Amino acid sequence: MRPVTLNSGVTLAQFNAALASRAFAYAEAFTLRLNTGAVLAYATAQQSFTVPPCDGSLALQTYVANDVLVDGVRLKCSSGQSDNGDPSVHIAVDEQQVTFTPNANPAQPSLIAGAPFLQAVGQGALDGAVIQRDRWFFAGPGLAPLGGMPMFYGFTASIDKLSRTQAVMKVKSDLVLLNIQMPRNLYQPNCIYTIYSSGCGVSQAAFANHAVVGASPTRSFIPWAGATAQFTGGVVTFGSGPNINQTRTIQSATTFGLTLAYPLPALPLAGDAFVAYPGCDRTLGGGCTFFNNTARYRGHPFVPPAELAF
Repeated sequence: MRPVTLNSGVTLAQFNAALASRAFAYAEAFTLRLNTGAVLAYATAQQSFTVPPCDGSLALQTYVANDVLVDGVRLKCSSGQSDNGDPSVHIAVDEQQVTFTPNANPAQPSLIAGAPFLQAVGQGALDGAVIQRDRWFFAGPGLAPLGGMPMFYGFTASIDKLSRTQAVMKVKSDLVLLNIQMPRNLYQPNCIYTIYSSGCGVSQAAFANHAVVGASPTRSFIPWAGATAQFTGGVVTFGSGPNINQTRTIQSATTFGLTLAYPLPALPLAGDAFVAYPGCDRTLGGGCTFFNNTARYRGHPFVPPAELAF
């Protein structure tokens, strides 16, 4: 039996009685947690409903109906037997497809951070997002939800198809995290943490630099008088203009501006707003000193190189 999340004021006995009556209705609730921290919540019901998510969080979440239609992410059961008939128990990553069909109403289009849904998907808004599918049960059509069960939890992967009406993506269960072949500790000269990660501990918001594009930009170069070499390896995110919500890694930075590691999809315009974040070379005397974060340094700068080992 899957764990049941009960709606406010509903008892487990009421929930079980509704299921036993065989007269219940149900709807799928899809939760997307983006890397930016934004949360998208969609429902297959005829009307929106607000319930506590089945992930155990206490905050209520409103699942919006008649917006983005989500199809896929089915419940998969396995007997533990491998494809070659080996009856031994094994672990396999559940890989499926999910189809997003946004609202076609031009008066109320489906948006992600102000950008059209499909355009934002093409720009990577759903890359690496957490996707969760819950099933919520109702005593009948039009009534308040009684309780819900988690059906799938995983991450979005690659885009299989992107058209004018739909986006089809691969999703993988959270077992994909077990495919990372890496020891717990890496002994290397550079810090093992990524800048602004939880292990690093540096607040990204504290180092945000809000600016506008200077004169004569290109798709790969952003003129900016406030740029310094410290922004090399950082990221820049556009807040307005034709590249809104686009994020790019900064390949190099000088006092003239930022050179991007990958060109933007559209030519930026002078005056477009963006936010730039400094990068880190993950060395003790470089990035850690700049961010005043030497206490969290997780590198081993005094490990001898391989050619000196004997």
